[in-house]
Amino acid sequence: GGTSTNNPGTWPGSVIDSNGNYFQPSGPNASGGNGFPTCAGNPELTTYFGNCAYRYSAATDLLPQHSELSAMGTLTKSIGADNSLQLQYLWAQSDVLAWSGPMFYEFQMNPGSPYFPGNAQGPSVAGLLPSYGGTTPANLSGTTFVNTAPPTLKNPPPCNPTSGPASATCVANASPVLGVWTDPNNNRYAGNLNTEQRALLTFAGKNAGWDYTTSINYSQNINDNRNVSGYPNESLLAPGGVLSDLINPFGPQSAAGQALINSSYISGTYLIGEDKRWSADGHASHELGDIISKGNPATVAVGFQVGGERFDSATTAYNTLTQAATGLGNSAVEGSRTFQAVFMELDLPLTSTLDLTLADRQDKYSDFGSTNNPKIQARWQPASFVTFRGTASTGFRAPTLFSLNNPDSLAASTGGSMGQGNPNCANSPPTAIAPFTNATCATQGLGLFGGNPNLTAETSENFDLGVVLQPIQDMGITLDYYRILVKNTISAVPAQAIYGNPTLFASYYKLNGAGGLTPSIEEAANCIPSYLASTCGYIEVNAANTGRLTTSGIDLSIQYTQHTSIGTFREDLEGTAVTQFLEQQYNGGPELNLVGWYNELPPAYRWQHNLRVDWSSPQSMWGGGLSNRFYSTYIDEYDDAAGNQRIVGSYSVFDGYVSVKPMKQLTVLFGIKNLFDTNPPYTNALQGNFAAGYNAFVVDPTQRSFYLNAKLDIF
Repeated sequence: GGTSTNNPGTWPGSVIDSNGNYFQPSGPNASGGNGFPTCAGNPELTTYFGNCAYRYSAATDLLPQHSELSAMGTLTKSIGADNSLQLQYLWAQSDVLAWSGPMFYEFQMNPGSPYFPGNAQGPSVAGLLPSYGGTTPANLSGTTFVNTAPPTLKNPPPCNPTSGPASATCVANASPVLGVWTDPNNNRYAGNLNTEQRALLTFAGKNAGWDYTTSINYSQNINDNRNVSGYPNESLLAPGGVLSDLINPFGPQSAAGQALINSSYISGTYLIGEDKRWSADGHASHELGDIISKGNPATVAVGFQVGGERFDSATTAYNTLTQAATGLGNSAVEGSRTFQAVFMELDLPLTSTLDLTLADRQDKYSDFGSTNNPKIQARWQPASFVTFRGTASTGFRAPTLFSLNNPDSLAASTGGSMGQGNPNCANSPPTAIAPFTNATCATQGLGLFGGNPNLTAETSENFDLGVVLQPIQDMGITLDYYRILVKNTISAVPAQAIYGNPTLFASYYKLNGAGGLTPSIEEAANCIPSYLASTCGYIEVNAANTGRLTTSGIDLSIQYTQHTSIGTFREDLEGTAVTQFLEQQYNGGPELNLVGWYNELPPAYRWQHNLRVDWSSPQSMWGGGLSNRFYSTYIDEYDDAAGNQRIVGSYSVFDGYVSVKPMKQLTVLFGIKNLFDTNPPYTNALQGNFAAGYNAFVVDPTQRSFYLNAKLDIF
């Protein structure tokens, strides 16, 4: 249902003439290409935009291939009767391989190439049709783009940057003719290998009325980011930025052309990141005696934590060869910090039924200074079957070293286009307002993503009030109201918000020398090796403190156990009703209501629950269970074709399992997820969701799946 394409990276390819207008070849040409509307050779076709657009959203992994290995060893030594020393070592490795479909290219064409429009094997000039024709449905908030003038194919061409001054065969500063296409025979595979090591030494015990635990921890994570296949060294395809005469953007490749393309694909590691952490912490508790309430001793707990962290990230020499294809500029960054914390908690029974807990924590970060966060908690049990409880506290979260120091990189700014929701692209007939053009409104723009050393810490205010009921034996019911306020949330201003209000976010626009923005398809030609080039225009989407988030709701939990002659049954309901969810896209901006509404940001479900029923036989040899996951309806991001709000339906999925324990040491469990193979409801949302058509935050795209677990206790 989505139209996320390699637009204008069509197949067969498109032409951008000397005036920057887009044209789509039609009909057959001598090299075997067949353009719009036949679009021969395009395996993922849509003619939605009046051209042979390649739907990259259909050529992307929903679930990357993923494997994990881990091993852990623990050695424990008793020291006397009341103390122990434990040494633990963990090694873990995660390997991810993701498919992201074909490469798409944009290069200047040599008029002497046999594939240049009008030449022997190129498309007919008369057959170059205006691209982006037709009307975009209202639910996608798009724009119509039609070029009315015939194509302008200047000849002679502009001078190759490596060929020196103007000559009889070139014209200095002339506008080039570009070929833009997606290679349907290409598949990009990228991988990430993460290796973690952790050593933990813990001393614990009791002495003189104190219970205490201290530990020393050291961990190291290394991320190896690699291109496995399908990523080209574009300098081989287009020396000096001019496409080789061997390559045909508009049809099947010759043997020589395909051999050149294949030779450009190189594999290797492009970025290595490492994070090291160490810490020492401890806590101890001691009863203080019956200070106020007889028979209910007060308890005090104290603790500390000290530690440090170092983050390093650097690109490799291989990255220089492929950065035109990936958009990742060369970088080497590092960051470090140290931190200390002390805390204390006092549990103070006031009466036999009323208990008060007071706590306070003081943190100090080398890069953010100090923060103090208290907590007060009360518990009142007037009768054996009812308990009331409440908590109020503040919180603190420092930005990670990654969010502070992540190197800048260019990528497509949004899964949609620069024109969606953009007032500068909304005129009909289309007359785009600078810095946009009719052509760029229909394309993906470029965003500069990365860390932000000026981030400040998130803070929170938390409050909850609840009741615990036990009306009958083996039944527990809890009902809790919560309210959370988070300030200085760390995120990024969404690209669609920046495009939707060009005036407000003018400072986020980094325009090229012509005062415009660069479509993502033109990144290699205009933004490599640096996004600081005068030919590169983009928006800044770096990490930022984006404002505040306020949410409140009610958590419901019901648990019931029944012991019968045929076994034990357990029923469990965990549900949340969200009464408020307000979030800002940017500091000082309006607070968007997200309850039951994809209001420019992902929605908060009014109601969601997990309901489980489990059974185990009297001797626990057999077992089984059934569960239901439910998510309520919400208003979609975009209206339907008639301009009305469309509703994303509710989503209800059942899971089941059976288990058997044929011997004391062995347990075997067989399960089915999504028992009835229920399809998720369709959504037209694009943010973080361009390849899906469903809400990827809650939906498992494997649909019905089967799993088998076996557990063997050797010792």
